[in-house]
Amino acid sequence: MVTQRGIEANPLKIRAIIDMKAPTCLNEAQRLTGRIAALSRFISKSAEKSLPFFKTLRKAKTFEWGTPANLLLKN
Repeated sequence: MVTQRGIEANPLKIRAIIDMKAPTCLNEAQRLTGRIAALSRFISKSAEKSLPFFKTLRKAKTFEWGTPANLLLKN
């Protein structure tokens, strides 16, 4: 979002991530990582912080939302 102070993160997009529940399927995890990627320029060390989210997207037989990703989502 462009403001008088420059480019800033859209508060509505931040609120959408904060209000999300833990994903229960692959599609929801993809939606979460997409929202995080859109705001990555405003998050310091975003690649390191969002790694647990992206690890859940690796090819696997079943979807598994692990404890590290859940803790990161709560913070």
